[in-house]
Amino acid sequence: MDPWPFEDEDWEEVERLNWRAFEAVRAEDDIVRESIRQEMLDKLRELEDKYGEHPVLLETRADNTRDAREQLRLYRRALELAVEHGHDTLTIRIWLAELLLDGFGEADQARQVLKDGEDEFLDPDQEPEWASKFAEVWWRCRPQELSDD
Repeated sequence: MDPWPFEDEDWEEVERLNWRAFEAVRAEDDIVRESIRQEMLDKLRELEDKYGEHPVLLETRADNTRDAREQLRLYRRALELAVEHGHDTLTIRIWLAELLLDGFGEADQARQVLKDGEDEFLDPDQEPEWASKFAEVWWRCRPQELSDD
């Protein structure tokens, strides 16, 4: 499985929708944001029809899905495929761990998801923003006895 099989024009549409969604959030326009979210999900299904099940598409669908259980299913499947094909998993792990922590109160599972991806976190070529986000979620997953709360 190619880590990035998408034609430029296909992914440019996803980026355009992301930008429009950002603008709607900034404008606090929930109606437009919801419309764009639905448009994004339609586009991602179209890309899945064209390229097949792919971790990038599954992760992006999860990012745009409101139902926590469906998000969990999509992130887990994206992680499974990414691991199976040797693709990067860091962003999938971050969002999956954050969902497990915030959506399901599963700090132990969240911590394990991150621990299993430590190699990518420790990669010196990793983008600092992702390393920082990984560290933030890791810190939030720490065992309660280590918490100063």
